[in-house]
Amino acid sequence: MWFPAGRLPNRRLREISTVFSLEVLVMDRSCRPPSYQPPSYQPLALCLLSVLIGIMIDRFLPFAWFFWFAIVLSGLSAAYLFRKHQRVATCCILLAVGSFFGLRHHLHFYRFQANDPGFYANTEGKPCCIEGTVLEMPRLLVVPSPDPSRAFMPQESTLFTLHADRLRDTEADGTVHWHPVDGRVSVRVAGNRSELGSGERVRLFGELSKPHPPQNPGDADRRIMLRNRRILAELRSNFPGSVHVLSGDSSQFRTHDTQHGTLHGAQHEKIGKIFRSSAVSASLEALRRRVRRTIQANMSGDTAPIATAMVLGIREEIDEGTNRILRETGTIHILAISGLHIGLLAAVVGGMLTLFGMPRRLTAVLLILAVLGYLFMTDVRPPAIRATVLVVVACVALYFDRRIISVNSLAFTALVVLAVNPTEMFQLGAQLSFLGTGVFLWLPQRREPPGPDDKPETTDGNKADATPNERRRTRAAMSPVRLSLRRFRDGIVRLFLGSLCIWLTLMPLILGRIHLFTPVAILVNPLLWLPLTASLMGAFSVVAAGFFDTITGTIMDMIAFTGPVSGPVTVLHVAPFFGWIADTAVRSLLGLIALFHKMPFGYYWLPGPPLWWTIIFYVPLVFWTLVPSMRPRGRILLVSAVAWVSVGFLHGYLRDREIAGNERLGIHVCSVGHGLAVLILAPDGTTTIYDAGSLSSPWSSANILSRQLWHAGKTRIDWVVLSHPDNDHFNAVVLLAERFRIGEVVVPPGMFEKRNDSLHLLQDTLEKKNIPVRVGRKGDRFDMPDDSGSSRPSSYSVRILHPDGSAAVDVDKNANAASLVLLIEHLGYRVLLSGDLDTPRRPTFLQEPPIDIDLLFLPHHGGKSDSAAPLLAWSTPEHLLISGGRFWRNPQSIDDYLRKGYRVHETCDHGMISIRIDHGGMNVERFSERMSE
Repeated sequence: MWFPAGRLPNRRLREISTVFSLEVLVMDRSCRPPSYQPPSYQPLALCLLSVLIGIMIDRFLPFAWFFWFAIVLSGLSAAYLFRKHQRVATCCILLAVGSFFGLRHHLHFYRFQANDPGFYANTEGKPCCIEGTVLEMPRLLVVPSPDPSRAFMPQESTLFTLHADRLRDTEADGTVHWHPVDGRVSVRVAGNRSELGSGERVRLFGELSKPHPPQNPGDADRRIMLRNRRILAELRSNFPGSVHVLSGDSSQFRTHDTQHGTLHGAQHEKIGKIFRSSAVSASLEALRRRVRRTIQANMSGDTAPIATAMVLGIREEIDEGTNRILRETGTIHILAISGLHIGLLAAVVGGMLTLFGMPRRLTAVLLILAVLGYLFMTDVRPPAIRATVLVVVACVALYFDRRIISVNSLAFTALVVLAVNPTEMFQLGAQLSFLGTGVFLWLPQRREPPGPDDKPETTDGNKADATPNERRRTRAAMSPVRLSLRRFRDGIVRLFLGSLCIWLTLMPLILGRIHLFTPVAILVNPLLWLPLTASLMGAFSVVAAGFFDTITGTIMDMIAFTGPVSGPVTVLHVAPFFGWIADTAVRSLLGLIALFHKMPFGYYWLPGPPLWWTIIFYVPLVFWTLVPSMRPRGRILLVSAVAWVSVGFLHGYLRDREIAGNERLGIHVCSVGHGLAVLILAPDGTTTIYDAGSLSSPWSSANILSRQLWHAGKTRIDWVVLSHPDNDHFNAVVLLAERFRIGEVVVPPGMFEKRNDSLHLLQDTLEKKNIPVRVGRKGDRFDMPDDSGSSRPSSYSVRILHPDGSAAVDVDKNANAASLVLLIEHLGYRVLLSGDLDTPRRPTFLQEPPIDIDLLFLPHHGGKSDSAAPLLAWSTPEHLLISGGRFWRNPQSIDDYLRKGYRVHETCDHGMISIRIDHGGMNVERFSERMSE
């Protein structure tokens, strides 16, 4: 019997159905009246809004845990007292729910054990010995492909998380003490130690340190990244043999610990729990290792890493070139275990179950079991948790014949994810995932479009909308071919329309965080469905065939051992055949992506909107998604979006005008380790880069410089000045040329006469991009481009002081002798950039009358004090700036400078150094001081 909404006979059932909208769940579709409409009440949406507010408040205004606990109790008590006043009680419950998740975030992000290993560490790092249990399958960071722009190639290393329980400390007198600790440590060990298993107890020797704070604006804060995983310390070791595997049973090392009197009963009990809980994880890890070996054994070397990433989420083996192509086409999500992968898996499995005639509810249950099993096989990573919960909710909706994607289902998924880890709210992956899914809540539900004759006439002779029964009769009268073509056409239109809507929704966030504008993603993502499905199913087929071959091989071995057959037993292996199919599918997928990557105007590197603009854009969007009844009309939304985009462009215009009005000169010295990267933002709007490179990865220094340029709203670099042909001064220019338009490159004499592969790569890139190259000499000035239409303030000038070109320099023997030396003057202040100036004889500009310099860039990264002495005597600066890393740091020279009264600024200690010169004077700002504020 059908009961209308709110008319269920049992009062308790009526209350539950009101909260969770179970009217639809308890009713079968066949017993609903034709006029029935599902209730619009979405209680979980309001709960999610309160939860987001509670987590946000605790992140930026952290209160004590007992404060949150008191609010939770007060809210629940008030809800009980005002239970007869529905609105007041509802507000009290929402307050309690939001406060509870604020408490959950506080305990996860701020509260740690008093003996956490992070409290024994410092930022500089110190040697230590630590023991603990491996918590996850180690990840191997493979050596990247040879890159001539790298000064040093990184070595192979292994990453894993350790639950530490003992830490050895050595006193100054040599006394050794073992301290009980309780916390997680992020471990990075040189070499391949991927044979370590989850649950194994190990002893490690290495350098324990706290994560370093960011050194430049926009850098990822590793402290926050690790704290989100409840990690306060990291341990690094340069020797593979520094990891020793101990006994795998906690009872076998208990006697040894008791003799030293370091661990108490509770500590032993906790270690025992870790071992007992790791038994299941060890079995799952063995399964993951077997899956990985099966894929690698039956697929080629270029496709196996892609298949492994799509099946297990292990992305460390994919080369940087493939990652770059996927990133620039907006298809990097195919490597993550996301809703797309689990949704495709569920769709294929569900389709197969439907073909076998499985009932709808049994199909939903089997799908839930399949995706949960796949979740545990992927090591229960946060992206997989998000996708699995969403698919499970969709399967529950399928079981009860509800709409697959609804506000309640999306809100429930977000609540589960935030309950597991409340810091997921601030992760880019989670934000993109839920925003992309929320787009479907704005799109109309799928319905069969009526044909031109599908609308019956009304009494006034007009055509009325066809009812569902009439549309069904019309479709039944259509030919199968016509009906299939119509469905195919409508499916393609919906696919591309959905891709466009998702792209428009996510693009401001992607621009603000990644600075990539990818219009090609609108086309390529819908076209990836077929090859991506084939690749994913091919990889799973390889795994299944590998297990089948193992089982059949075992059976044949048993038959041969028992002796009922004579002669050798031949086993037909089917995994290589499926491996060939998977190879073909993955190559087709990568080939399609590479084809679109070559498309002109497919992607751009652009400045993103400021953070405040992004927040104001997405806050109402999230609110209207969760509360559909409050959505304004489409025209109002369109006008509001256009107006807000105009505000973003106006902000950039006003920013540039304000800088020009104050005649402000900005010189930003990026912290890139041992190297030099200087960004000069002139008051007339022009941009100059003086050197761009480091001994570490060129990607790192290029990304740091790029972020500063995008933050300033720049897409063009007017001049790139390279002081001399050393890798740590130019190896990032190749990547900058891919992201920005460069007007001219100024090099010293004989720059490309030095023979090495990195210089050849730079020269080929400049020729390919048609970037003019000019040899700079003494007296050259940097004038405005002819087509700029701007006039340079008379107070601002940049000129070259060295080399003068009077004598030839052998760059193969001493390239530093020809270093370009720049003098920047503005409003009476002078800054001297000396590169790595080092000449056997006194440069000519030092023989001229001295110039009072306010800030001097020390040559050789502050390492050679003798080469700086003539410069110091000639320029008499007040500030000294050193751009270098810790490895070549010369503390004795720096102490000498400080004793002589110089103000020394180091990028390795102080982060990025920003020099701003305007009518208010010259200000030197250290990024570390800004972070401490």
